[in-house]
Amino acid sequence: MLLITALVIMAFAPMTYVLWAWPRPAAADSGPSFRDNEILVRLNPDSGATIADINTAYGTTTLAQASQPPGAYRLRAPSGQDVKALVATMSQDARLLYAQLNYLHEPPEANPRRIGAWGGYDPAPYISQYALAKLGILQAQALTQGEGVIVAVIDTGIQLDHPVFSNTLTTARKDFVDDDNVPGDDFDGLDNDGDTMIDEAAGHGTHIAGIVHLVAPKAKIMPLRVLDSDGHGDEFSVAEAIEFARENGAHIINLSLGSLARSRMIEEQIKDASRAGIFVVAAAGNLSLSDRQYPASNDCTLAVTSVGEADVKSDFSNFGDWVDVSAPGESIYSTFPISGYATWSGTSMSTPFVAGQAALLRSKNASLSPRQLAHLIAGSADSTDALNPTFVELLGHGRVNVVASLNHVISGTFPGDGNVFSGGCDDDDDEPTATPLTRTPTPTPSLTPGASPTKTPSPQTTPTGTPATPTPTPDPSTPSASSKLIARVGAMPSGTLRGEWMIGSSRFVANDDTAFDVTLGAFALGACVGGTYTSGPTMLLSKLERLESYKCQSETGGTHFGVVELRPPARAAFGTDAAEWRVGAITYTADANTVMAEPNGALVANAYVAVRYRMVSGTRMATRIETHIAPGKGPGTAVGALTTRPSDDWGAWVIGGVSYVGDHAIQVDLTNTVSVPEAGFAASGSGLANATRMVMVNYYTVGNQRYATWVYELPRKVFLPVVRK
Repeated sequence: MLLITALVIMAFAPMTYVLWAWPRPAAADSGPSFRDNEILVRLNPDSGATIADINTAYGTTTLAQASQPPGAYRLRAPSGQDVKALVATMSQDARLLYAQLNYLHEPPEANPRRIGAWGGYDPAPYISQYALAKLGILQAQALTQGEGVIVAVIDTGIQLDHPVFSNTLTTARKDFVDDDNVPGDDFDGLDNDGDTMIDEAAGHGTHIAGIVHLVAPKAKIMPLRVLDSDGHGDEFSVAEAIEFARENGAHIINLSLGSLARSRMIEEQIKDASRAGIFVVAAAGNLSLSDRQYPASNDCTLAVTSVGEADVKSDFSNFGDWVDVSAPGESIYSTFPISGYATWSGTSMSTPFVAGQAALLRSKNASLSPRQLAHLIAGSADSTDALNPTFVELLGHGRVNVVASLNHVISGTFPGDGNVFSGGCDDDDDEPTATPLTRTPTPTPSLTPGASPTKTPSPQTTPTGTPATPTPTPDPSTPSASSKLIARVGAMPSGTLRGEWMIGSSRFVANDDTAFDVTLGAFALGACVGGTYTSGPTMLLSKLERLESYKCQSETGGTHFGVVELRPPARAAFGTDAAEWRVGAITYTADANTVMAEPNGALVANAYVAVRYRMVSGTRMATRIETHIAPGKGPGTAVGALTTRPSDDWGAWVIGGVSYVGDHAIQVDLTNTVSVPEAGFAASGSGLANATRMVMVNYYTVGNQRYATWVYELPRKVFLPVVRK
């Protein structure tokens, strides 16, 4: 998320990575998967400890050392040790910046079906699909085709001998799954993860690479495989792949994968890549939620969500103020093994359109920094707010416009809106302002037949001035002699905590009288901190402490669904005194302006609720808390034949001749092997009547609309009447 806001770093939480190409409902998870007995750690350089010291203390053994960042290791826990408990203990060790499980990347198991459809060997739809005209790609390709740019695709690999990629792939390549230099996008014919699906992720990387090539046909693509054919790969491998891309000349990195939780190791690699001038784009995810996804919402990443041909939000698309832009992600036709094509939908498909766009821009002006690329892409996007009134300012700056962004590069101007790099990732510490673009002579476009030229925007003033960053703001309720600060660490003393600090955009000094609180973790670059200081010729820190990372964010707000874990003890407190609520592990503050509603039961502990909130000075202020139908529940129940199932489960269902809309947390349990035809799969033969399923649906009603929360297939049994004498 390259936004005007500061980086949002969530506290460590259970983490599951997924390929963002299958829309799926949010459902209860049995827990995150991780490599058995593996731990990822990074040494605290201030402690002077070695990895041998850590291994001696905890009985761990070193499996691998990351080349970057310094002091990062993959360890094996002692046999028989409770690895989760060990990680919890190690996380409190001041000699370590962090310790965590080596979480796996996993496909979305809650939705066991493919949205892809084999398209055969016909290339015609590939070079004529709607996204080309929608984004002005053909006009842009008359000006540049991505020459001299390398795009790293970190995914399931690529079919290396696919005809489309002839003379396109770099010789620098790596398979981090098999640990060799042949990152093919292979099918192994096995159900390695025991989910009854075989090779459900195979072809994903090939499809992504084909979209990059569609936009920037002369850019080189670096294939890096971190996920197997079932979509599994670990965090350490993804981090290694990012480092490999940086060391081997990549200019852009495409990450069509993600997680609901933060990865410190991946985040550090992305930040290093950005500082090296590499532009990173990542998929926002397919859960149709506003919850932040990683690495898309990281500070050094451009977050991309999906819209359809009409620029309307895709049913599956994630949304939120952390999203930067949108791009087509529905029914995208691209390359697929073996040597053919397929149609696939997801934010995974939206992301490479933007990676290809960045390749075109950088090809035209190689001096563009990641911040400038983000500004050009977001600032030139076409607003989709009018078409998405429910998601105003939640789908980023708009749907990307490739030719418009390229015209800005040619004219040497930045767009007047969309400054997404201020206060964001420090991709270049020596570049506090947006460096003016160098005007490029505009050639006479030689447009592809059928393409219409796009008017070049009038030159605009290049943005100047220091990008806005969160700065410590004195608390008006305290004397001016002692002010409060909340911001992120930009620089800190080496080897000791005493000395000069850069916090936000201001310099502070810590001396022997400064009190430090590391209860929430050690101090580090990018960490969210708070404290007090005295003003004067030198701003002297009185106290400095680690804070929860969300307190440094400046998101505008959103809606969160979850279970009430903590609520004020007395109903009398509602609407009178500020009180804390904890919903789904996130803390909110309710005050006199908070609306409390109980349309679906009482607001009590363990109730399932929807919380609408806005951010105020780092605090999530609840504007409305109301009870909501829990996942899989509903006061209404019906039984009927399933005749229509949407391509994603949040769409329109028809059961027993009655229409339903899938709730945000719908659960689907269709276990019969004979299936109703789904999106992307053609019906064959005359067996549809025999494929009809009898299902039970739980639902609730709002107005005249029924919302399904659970669709359950009834077993096919014959019941005979009981004859009694």
